[in-house]
Amino acid sequence: MPINPKRRVRHTNVEEKTFEALKDMILVQELKPGERIIQDSVANNLGVSRTPVKKALTKLAELGLVTVNLKGQIYVKRFSKKEMLATYDVREVLEGLSARLAAEKIGEKDIKKMREMFTCLKESVGESPSKLYAATDLKFHEFLAQKSGNEVLCKIIQGFGIQIAAFEPGVFRSPKDTLKDHLKIIDALANHNGELAETLMRTHIRATRKKIANS
Repeated sequence: MPINPKRRVRHTNVEEKTFEALKDMILVQELKPGERIIQDSVANNLGVSRTPVKKALTKLAELGLVTVNLKGQIYVKRFSKKEMLATYDVREVLEGLSARLAAEKIGEKDIKKMREMFTCLKESVGESPSKLYAATDLKFHEFLAQKSGNEVLCKIIQGFGIQIAAFEPGVFRSPKDTLKDHLKIIDALANHNGELAETLMRTHIRATRKKIANS
């Protein structure tokens, strides 16, 4: 299981950074659905001890994102189509709420940051989502959840993001379609229009659910 050397953890908050590194590895499918996670290998590649890796995996297990078999072996969870459709039913409601709450609190710097997430990707937008676009998409939703000011909501939505990345048949719609969705949502947020932001977000999520249902 080769790991990008840039992922080596060199920060003071080792436990949190280890969790973030493992989460990102699942998001970009360096750790693929159904793949076994070898703790010693991960610890060695990230440059940390087994303790923060073990704690990070426990946190991921609590989110339902890794599974442990009877032998104590840990795997990236493989989600079924039925599980993903159920996830999207809930995600539509909660991410709509997230957008509405964020619209009440969001500042100009946050709006600028969200626009920049996608502006740098405009030239590479095509019919198929790249790993970078997929990761940016998920980070956008997670960032918005953070700005909602609701920690419980943020934690749940963070879990959704990794579940989506762990679903093998690729649930991301074409960037050519979704980029305009994201920009419209950001415009609504910039205008502090919570009702519109919620409506646009729910429509955005519902369209992806339809893609999964028809796949």
